[in-house]
Amino acid sequence: MKDLWTIGLLMVLVVGSGVTTNNKEGVKTKNVGTPLSVSKDTTIAEKVLSHSVTIMYKTAEDEMAMGSGVLYKKNGKCYVMTAAHVVRDETSYGCGKIIVTFTSIESDTPTHAWMGSLVEHNAPLDVAIIELKGANPKDVADTVFAKEKPRVGRDVYAVGNPAGSINTVTEGIVCHNHRKIDWCEQRHIEVTCNGAPGLSGGGVFTMDKGECIGLVVRLNMSSRILIVVPIKEIMDWMSSNNISQKPN
Repeated sequence: MKDLWTIGLLMVLVVGSGVTTNNKEGVKTKNVGTPLSVSKDTTIAEKVLSHSVTIMYKTAEDEMAMGSGVLYKKNGKCYVMTAAHVVRDETSYGCGKIIVTFTSIESDTPTHAWMGSLVEHNAPLDVAIIELKGANPKDVADTVFAKEKPRVGRDVYAVGNPAGSINTVTEGIVCHNHRKIDWCEQRHIEVTCNGAPGLSGGGVFTMDKGECIGLVVRLNMSSRILIVVPIKEIMDWMSSNNISQKPN
């Protein structure tokens, strides 16, 4: 993880110029423009990968954490929606350093990197909004968020970095869409996609339309079921608090 942090930090310093360079690990990095050109031959799985990023967080206590996130744009700025616990410190949130990287499906190493800052979070809901500093909206694919709660049996993809495996897509179904949970009053979605630590904050997308229905916030270790905070609950929280970064 420290190697990924070093690569990401170096990319933040050099990639924004669009210049190809070799960092001290010998990894070639370059800002290659739009993360994914969506064509008629692009599959839904490839499309949803264009919305997925890796989040590396160095806490205020100098500990390392990694998670996943979903890109979106609002009013000419670029943001990432993720799980709040990805950027949690011992007694607060977002007081450390955030690096967000994007890896195109044609690459083995990150192709874009940005410094991030926490702009909003909801600890009980386990949701955080990160602004990408200096990001060009042309480099960011805008996510389509679902308007309705998914029905049980809906085919879905979970996208992110389980166990550090960047750009991993797993498939499953919605197995429950209003599960009562212990840590907050809002009911959550459960899906049968595979997961592991590192997938927290990753998006879950419908397999037919590529719409984001929620974010992974927990993995039930006994059943291996992913617990997902619904996009509707996130939108309701942002609306009720007049949060300007709410997606359209």
